[in-house]
Amino acid sequence: MMTTKKVAIVGASNVAIARDLAGVPAEPTIENIQRVSDGSYMVTYNGAPHHVVKLESPELYTMVLASIEAGARVEKYLGSSTSDELKPSVPEPTIENIQSRTDGSYVVIYKGLPYHATRLETPEVYEQVLAKIEAGEPVTEYQERVVPMPTPAEEAQNEIASRRAVADYSIRPFQDAVDIDDATDSEVAALKAWKKYRVALNRVHEQQGYPLKIEWPEVPIIPQNSAG
Repeated sequence: MMTTKKVAIVGASNVAIARDLAGVPAEPTIENIQRVSDGSYMVTYNGAPHHVVKLESPELYTMVLASIEAGARVEKYLGSSTSDELKPSVPEPTIENIQSRTDGSYVVIYKGLPYHATRLETPEVYEQVLAKIEAGEPVTEYQERVVPMPTPAEEAQNEIASRRAVADYSIRPFQDAVDIDDATDSEVAALKAWKKYRVALNRVHEQQGYPLKIEWPEVPIIPQNSAG
């Protein structure tokens, strides 16, 4: 029967896992250890630069200490000791295609998307836009969207649709009462009045002055809580 050799765990300060020697991936390498004045370390970990901080990467931090205890050379880090400067730089958000509006605001492409920069609502971006302009960034005039005015016929149709919606809404409960044979006399009268109003709305376009001059039918006045 085939036997398997195991790696012994040696040293109280080392954290190791016993595993088969055959076919095991190479151990992660920690090289070029440099101690930063704030207690963190700059190392080459698996061939890439890495900033090791105890709270942010405790496992790797322990591995670095184990390498030091095992005799790895430690040098003084000659760069900055502040964590912000050790972190990789993040590119500034881009502001492009600056267009000025008549109200003093700007329409720009910010982080690749259209953006409306105003002094009161988005002051940070607004100041960045001004800085770009002062630095020589070209500015074009924003072409305000022109909303076409509706024609008299369109206005008339919109008003008819609005009044028709009110009539449809008012008719439903009275029609329901009639459909189930439970309508009072006043409900039957109200249903008839609203239906006559709706018919008159449908005939508005037949008026001689339409659409410039329209005599709108009177809205039915239904007494509240009237008895049948």
